[in-house]
Amino acid sequence: MTSKEYIENRIKEKNLSKKYEDLYNQIMINDLASELESIQNEMLENKNKITEMFDLLIEAYQYLVDNQDAWQNENNEILFNDYQKLEEYNSIVEKLQQKAKEIEEQTSIE
Repeated sequence: MTSKEYIENRIKEKNLSKKYEDLYNQIMINDLASELESIQNEMLENKNKITEMFDLLIEAYQYLVDNQDAWQNENNEILFNDYQKLEEYNSIVEKLQQKAKEIEEQTSIE
């Protein structure tokens, strides 16, 4: 819908004079097309980061399921009875926090 071809077809449908067609091409295709491409790339990058974040959430959940005999819930806190399992889980949580921070920094700048 916002592709260069779509815009060009819409211009041709309007049967504008060459002068206005050139002006419209300048504004819509040259200026806005590059801006739209930039926005599309940014959205794809954000989608990929969010997907990575969900993958890490699933990894953390699956880790807890797979190692349910190594931890317990006490006062809404996960307490591990095996230090190595705690370190492995904390590693996943750190990656998740880092990904969340990346997303927050990128969205707060713009």
